[in-house]
Amino acid sequence: MTIRYVRSAAAGSANGTSWANAYTTITSAFAAGAAGDTYYVSEDHAESTASNVAPNSKGTLANPTFAICVDHTGSVPPVVADLRTTAQVNTTGFSNAIFFNGSTVYYGIIFTSGSASITLASSSAITQKFINCSLRIAGGNSSDALQTSAGVGQRIELINTTVSFSSGFHTI
Repeated sequence: MTIRYVRSAAAGSANGTSWANAYTTITSAFAAGAAGDTYYVSEDHAESTASNVAPNSKGTLANPTFAICVDHTGSVPPVVADLRTTAQVNTTGFSNAIFFNGSTVYYGIIFTSGSASITLASSSAITQKFINCSLRIAGGNSSDALQTSAGVGQRIELINTTVSFSSGFHTI
């Protein structure tokens, strides 16, 4: 179980070993990680892409992954006083969705799909918790939804997490 850092403004080697060398996207950080890793995501993280985003952690039911928004100028490793709720992961453009996979606990991250659905638990036998997060669908496509895949053994918890839609046609 390793501590890794994620910050879009990092300019170092992008190996996740410190704030200076942080991964610049959650997706790249998860790709390099392992089950049980903790990813500290900087409070000023502003990830935006004109394609699908698939934060596929390697977390398992027995050994989940943690992605936690914290103040990067605080303690290393961060402590409770460093918790924040301002990191952002956004997709832009038409039909660019967010697909979550892997057993993961997210804390304090804002996820915005520009004009497509957000799919939670996109495979079977996983648990996902979103604590103090925000899940937003910003586009006007009437088929956009906050949804899960048709998997078996999924558990999703939204704890003090807001869900917002930009159209009355959007669904859960």
